Amino acid sequence: MRAVRTFLPVIMLGLSGCNPPTPFTLLAGTQAESATGTVRALASVGGRSVVLTNAVLVNPDCSSAGTAHFTITRQPQHGTLKIESGEYYPSYPSSDPNRYACNVRKHPGILVRYIPQPGYTGEDFTAISAIAPSGNMATADYRISVTP
Repeated sequence: MRAVRTFLPVIMLGLSGCNPPTPFTLLAGTQAESATGTVRALASVGGRSVVLTNAVLVNPDCSSAGTAHFTITRQPQHGTLKIESGEYYPSYPSSDPNRYACNVRKHPGILVRYIPQPGYTGEDFTAISAIAPSGNMATADYRISVTP
């Protein structure tokens, strides 16, 4: 049986208060996708928890830019979401050379994890929104396939 490997999506924000709000970008590996309501498909194998996203916000000099505030906008029907504050690695793309250098150490951030109900198999749906300290906002919808 081949193990399914998912990458941690990271919410990236335009952080300057002088700039007009920009949409978040959710990153998975090296592919970026605008957070405009597209459903992201994830898998929970063997009832394990799944990281939906994490938000690590840093300034170009690698100092913390604060933490985003997450809200669950659609509760999952067959599991729970856990929003965890902690220290996480950012995952800025190489196309952002100033912040890309910040990826080597952990910074304050938020992680959102889905935990399926014990014994449940099937699909579950959930949605979250996030607001950055700068006021930028993003939403994301998730479809989680829970398999034995």
